[in-house]
Amino acid sequence: MHPSANKAIVSIFVDWVYTQTLPKTDLEWSDGKREDHLTQMEGKAQLARTKALIFGDRVLSPAFYEATRDSLINHLIKKSTLYEAVIHGFAHLPKDHAILDLFVEKHCRDYEDADDTVENGELVLRSSLPHDFLMRVMIRYSRFKKEGVPQNDVNPCDYHGHANEEEKKQCQAEVDKD
Repeated sequence: MHPSANKAIVSIFVDWVYTQTLPKTDLEWSDGKREDHLTQMEGKAQLARTKALIFGDRVLSPAFYEATRDSLINHLIKKSTLYEAVIHGFAHLPKDHAILDLFVEKHCRDYEDADDTVENGELVLRSSLPHDFLMRVMIRYSRFKKEGVPQNDVNPCDYHGHANEEEKKQCQAEVDKD
């Protein structure tokens, strides 16, 4: 991780400690600079959220971890999965982490070959995609072939890592209320 990226994540954490709020927009999550290509800014924001999630887990801050996890889940549900975040997540999260499953699910539901271009930087990153990600994508596509692509939206509660069904039901009620 680039030293300024570490500094940015620590800065987000310190801000959160004092305000209990996270950046709201992709521009705030990224380095605060508008990019020539929207996908590049979304990619930086997705990567920053992924790094903040990992940081929250490493510093044993459950509330920060949950806040960044929810921010990342909401971001991924609205946007496409971008490769820098996938690469970083698969390198630093446990292999059974629900966010990795969400990366795969969103990629399989949203991906179109034309999405990867030289201009947005995704095309060059294809060769760096983790083997585990590619295998999970293949398996998910095979399920789509057998069962069809799910018509319902991705459910955030499927990726929160709830301890039991009761906790999931309570969370789902909160999600439905919003």
